[in-house]
Amino acid sequence: MQIQLDGAALQELVAALEAAEGDDARAAVDKRIVKRGADIAKPDMARRIPRAADHKKSGSAWSKPSGGPAADNVPQENPKKSGDGYAAKVGWMLDDNSEYFYMKFVNWGTLKMPPRDFVEPTAQAVEPQLQKIAEEEYQTELDKRLGRFE
Repeated sequence: MQIQLDGAALQELVAALEAAEGDDARAAVDKRIVKRGADIAKPDMARRIPRAADHKKSGSAWSKPSGGPAADNVPQENPKKSGDGYAAKVGWMLDDNSEYFYMKFVNWGTLKMPPRDFVEPTAQAVEPQLQKIAEEEYQTELDKRLGRFE
């Protein structure tokens, strides 16, 4: 799952901030928004991940994770520049080769195992919160730089 800000829904606030301070100010706000969104997505995803009754049986036959259950080890990337904005990955991607690589099979399924999707439900749950965070961050930045809009 990738947390990424879509500025289209916040066009008025984004335009006002860019007019007042330029792209650098907007980029700093975008980075904070993405970080806050990732911080919310990680625990939400952890709650949705199926847990084995016996963690020692988790993983593949030749590779057992040593760091505890996958739900306790959801990866979270710091925000990185992505096109005109920022993005941060939370959870496992299809190309994952980490100790918990098997979580991609749990989420997307295999020929013999149906998917137990936890990525898309997390993204859907976090989206409204991300929108609210974006509005708050842009408004706070505008208030700080231009004075309170009423």
